[in-house]
Amino acid sequence: MPLPHDMPMWPKDAATNEPDAGAVLPAGCHGLAAIGQLEIGRGGAVVHRSDATISDVDFFGPVYMVRGSAFGSEFNFKLDLCLVTVGLVAWDRYRNKRWDYAWVLLVGAVLLTLAEIYMQLRGTRSLPDRVLFGRELPLAVSALLQGISEGAFVAVFGLFFADRILQRRSRKQALVGLGLTMCLIALLVVLRAAHSDSSGQAAGRRDIAAVGPLMLLVVVLAFDTWFWWRPPQFRRRSLLMAAAMLALVATWTVASTVTGGRWVEVPGATSGSFQRASAAVSISALTFDVVFEVVMASVPFFAIPAVLGLMKPSPSQSMPRSPGKGVVQER
Repeated sequence: MPLPHDMPMWPKDAATNEPDAGAVLPAGCHGLAAIGQLEIGRGGAVVHRSDATISDVDFFGPVYMVRGSAFGSEFNFKLDLCLVTVGLVAWDRYRNKRWDYAWVLLVGAVLLTLAEIYMQLRGTRSLPDRVLFGRELPLAVSALLQGISEGAFVAVFGLFFADRILQRRSRKQALVGLGLTMCLIALLVVLRAAHSDSSGQAAGRRDIAAVGPLMLLVVVLAFDTWFWWRPPQFRRRSLLMAAAMLALVATWTVASTVTGGRWVEVPGATSGSFQRASAAVSISALTFDVVFEVVMASVPFFAIPAVLGLMKPSPSQSMPRSPGKGVVQER
């Protein structure tokens, strides 16, 4: 994380002229102190602890994916994402007379909501503050908002771009739209971080090495593998959906990491403390999160309704046979 060129002085005790450990942090240092990157230097200067991001890690121990306050505990933005997702589903239903996007939204919301409730009740994810318009949310409501905004949102938009990339007439426009959406995601993350005074402060931690979720993830990966191998008619559509999701999620993760809204921690030297993981562990954990815990875990949102016969292999097959307004046929 970049540091100011002129680090301020830590407040001193008037009686002893020594750095006051109980003093209020100087302006601009709250985020750095919250992630353990500040200490009192010689003469009371606030200095950067250069070894704070380097730590040995037990690969069989906990590794925590950490969310900053700008996205972790503040649910106003999650509600916006929910409304955008529902709006896109309604628009596609109106234009193309199909239920594909609605099924993806429904399955994704249900599965991710149940997963969030399970992780928070079991203590796998720690998210003590869940605030919407200044009011604390009950777990069921916050989990539903997370299920839509963090799971179904990605899947619905991934399918949206995949369906248009599959069709020659809209392929170029879809690729341009995907690129612009990635830029918009990065811009929104940067703007939220710039207007937040809590960048770098942990709002929630999730142990990505917890046994229960890992076992469930193995089952999901096995299902994805079977789905892509056994019914090949859905392969192109679902693989393109996964590729679009990967592009969107990777953009959000990189932007969030760069702006201090997402990072990886391991247990600290003392009980109950945390410290930044090494660069190698951080990159590995973030990659694992993007590829397996988000993209691969979201494929069943499409696969389950597809296996149940609720969706068609091709986007044009799920539209009315006689082309109407807004319907683009494959060529």
